[in-house]
Amino acid sequence: MEIETNALEEKTENKSHEKTEKETESTNPRDTVNFWKKWIKSAKKAGERHASETRDAWREYEGSSISVTNSIVETTKEKESYPIYWASVKTLEPAYYSRTPKITSKRTFDVEDETARVASILVERLGSFLVENSNFDSAMQSAVLDFIHGDKATVQVNYSVEIIEDNNRINLYEVQSEQGDTVYIRTRPTIETFRYKKGMALPVQNPESPYVALKIDQGEGFSFALDKIDEFQSDIKLMNVWGEDAAKQMQ
Repeated sequence: MEIETNALEEKTENKSHEKTEKETESTNPRDTVNFWKKWIKSAKKAGERHASETRDAWREYEGSSISVTNSIVETTKEKESYPIYWASVKTLEPAYYSRTPKITSKRTFDVEDETARVASILVERLGSFLVENSNFDSAMQSAVLDFIHGDKATVQVNYSVEIIEDNNRINLYEVQSEQGDTVYIRTRPTIETFRYKKGMALPVQNPESPYVALKIDQGEGFSFALDKIDEFQSDIKLMNVWGEDAAKQMQ
């Protein structure tokens, strides 16, 4: 009797465990393969319907544009119709894209860093060159029409470049002087003003811009040592922080 009772208890436990697993599966349909098969099938069906509607919209737009062109020749009242869809699209186009954008590039937080300044200028000039010397406007206008007709548009910029390694260092400063050199600095001339009277002869000035000679006879420097243990235990880059602080003090 004890053996039969234990067997019944084990069967009851197994049934309850199977029931719990079925309940878990029923409450999590996303974990089943059938759910995602149905979802993919539904998505494909919706995508086909969306593509069909987009093609119909393009046909309507292109057909309307042709009818507008031919309306000058065909003036029969029976064939006259107002291309409402074509007119609506033409009204919406400038709201999405109306003119070529102006490329601007600036340093984050306006950091006074010569390298960052030059990099910002390079990025701005490169962007302006690509916009001016490519089919940027036509690509954007095509994307606008795709978005209006099909509610979807993708614009991609493909930039290919050939990199040539050059180990020569480019000097970022216009003038670089060493100790003992003489630098000539231009000055701004002073322009004298006068009260004008009708019919008077205008006096002509010859502005002169004298140079100021500046001899580089002073120099500054800094030097410090950083222990390897302190560098490893520190949560900041001490070498960079100390170097930046010293550079600011020399300005």
